[in-house]
Amino acid sequence: MRFPLCDHAGFNLHCTDINKTVLELPMSGTFLVHNIDYYKQQIYISDPENCLAKRLLTFNMSGSPFSSRFSTFYTFFSCPNYVALPYSYRSIPCLNNSTSSFYATTNYAFVELMLPSCQIVKRLHVPHTSPSGEIEFSSYVGNQSLMLEWLSPNCRSCEMDNVRCGFKKKSSLEVKCFGSKEPGKLNCFPCFCLLLVNQGNSINGKYVEEATCFGERFNAMYIFRSR
Repeated sequence: MRFPLCDHAGFNLHCTDINKTVLELPMSGTFLVHNIDYYKQQIYISDPENCLAKRLLTFNMSGSPFSSRFSTFYTFFSCPNYVALPYSYRSIPCLNNSTSSFYATTNYAFVELMLPSCQIVKRLHVPHTSPSGEIEFSSYVGNQSLMLEWLSPNCRSCEMDNVRCGFKKKSSLEVKCFGSKEPGKLNCFPCFCLLLVNQGNSINGKYVEEATCFGERFNAMYIFRSR
């Protein structure tokens, strides 16, 4: 990780004992981080227990710097197991129990037709990656991830020039770009979970004469030299 995710109050990212990057949301708990796009200022997260639908029922981004540009309004509902639904409505396995099956849909009119045999659990906005996107709550819901974004601090111009971004002063929230513009290169920070490798030896979080920085942008590798 690098600025602002590792040097800015409120982002709350850290590494676990098994070298997984996690995000702590004050009102929603812990999520696994799958990908970070520093140029677009987006982060992709999922549920460590592979039940994203359950986490969405109480999902709240309040108190964090993250937001969602797009969302879709879903109705979560449950039905007794003996109630037959159309094939297109597949249940959410991680929410099901011995007596009831759980579903989610954007078609509220259909849910109204199923009352009172079925019961509404909750209606809520679910974050999406595009205006028309829909998360399919099906047997593989555990593999889905949510895309969140941060608007401040804005480091897009620094990312475009492949230079570091940071605060102008410790007492200021204004940011500036540091380092020279070198096309194709990306400066790395000693604040990340992934390893720096030098001549086959692992060096965790330290600047070395020459090293490889793994996968922080476009899942690529970048070479840098310490100064």
